Amino acid sequence: MLCYKSAFSQYVFLLEKPADEKADLSFKRPEPSLVFFGEDDGSPGFKKHNQNAMKINAYFGSAFSDFTIFNINTGKLVEYHNTSGWFFFYKPHIKKAYGMILSNGKEEPLIISDPDLYLKIVTDYLNIGNTDPKVGKASDTENNVNAREEMAQIMKSTFVPDQNYAKRLIKNVNIAQYKKDYKREEEFQCSCRERQTTMFRDSLLMDRLPESAQNVYDNQHQLLENKNFKNEEVASSHKYTRNKDGLIEKIQNDLGNSSSLTQFLYEKDRFYTVNIENAEAISFETFYLNDQMQCIRRLSKKSDGTVIWDIYYIYDQFGRLIRESQTDCESFYQYDNNQDDAYSSFKFYTLEPKMLKFSAKMSWDGNKQTIVGLNGFSEQTYRSVSIREKNCKIKTYQYDGDNKLTSVSVTSCKN
Repeated sequence: MLCYKSAFSQYVFLLEKPADEKADLSFKRPEPSLVFFGEDDGSPGFKKHNQNAMKINAYFGSAFSDFTIFNINTGKLVEYHNTSGWFFFYKPHIKKAYGMILSNGKEEPLIISDPDLYLKIVTDYLNIGNTDPKVGKASDTENNVNAREEMAQIMKSTFVPDQNYAKRLIKNVNIAQYKKDYKREEEFQCSCRERQTTMFRDSLLMDRLPESAQNVYDNQHQLLENKNFKNEEVASSHKYTRNKDGLIEKIQNDLGNSSSLTQFLYEKDRFYTVNIENAEAISFETFYLNDQMQCIRRLSKKSDGTVIWDIYYIYDQFGRLIRESQTDCESFYQYDNNQDDAYSSFKFYTLEPKMLKFSAKMSWDGNKQTIVGLNGFSEQTYRSVSIREKNCKIKTYQYDGDNKLTSVSVTSCKN
């Protein structure tokens, strides 16, 4: 997982506009944007927040005319019409005194409350660099040529993985595209190939939310297609093409008004994904594998050679992920015993200086799974309770930091 994504996007945006409230800012088009909020309370933290906000304005200057930067100060409502849905930042709904809201115009925006991370996350998440010639640029001509040559060589791969390669990779690689089947979930294994998820505001399942989803699987329980809906209209979709052994060959991604193709290419000790938009390769990732076919490094680059992220993964003697590291953050996973393959606790730290920013605890009680998210001060930020039934139905209840129910999702076989 990406460190900043898992640490900062935790159910803080509303899906409907608060009644009788007027938006201080409204992004009617799905576009990248940056918003600073909060008022001067005289604290050292706000002083750093204000200083780093000014640095970001100076860093990007006026060169990015399509990248808007705002400061709403004491304002409390910002609405986003992104390609995956509408999201509303409502200051009274959160406990953060100040921070930065970052949106790529597609998914749910992020809220970043650590000023030291502002610039790093903006450049990484939006995949954009500095325009000031006084600051060294990573995307020079040599890197541009080398990256494009590397992608060209990747696309020429002639390696043909066999059935054993596919079986071991699917089971052990431990990335999002190849979902791991945990032992605790085996007894709730679902046989139906089409499943649907419906969202509600209340526990009685009477007040339905506009978001829903549908997934299609093959006979080996591997995902073939995912569709996300807003008011029963398709907001985004991902269609998987797999070979006869289950390895992904490509993913067709349709996100509102944009579409892209992710091509998978395999080698003996690694595999690649190349992202293609308008028939042009714009970025690629390399997943390095150990002899157990586990991913031990994930290196992502743009076509100009700029590194997007570089993540290292460490496993224990039982083949379980225990640590993932980047240059500015790291995460640790712990397990209750040597038999469990699903982690029981997770901690995320920023580095230099090292500070705990977010943690989560996961527990099981029969068919009930509970996940509690905590901030760096051990205060609850959210709670999720999932109940699995043997008829392929899963009910998940989401609560905020005050244990107030925010939503209920119901996943079941499609009728």
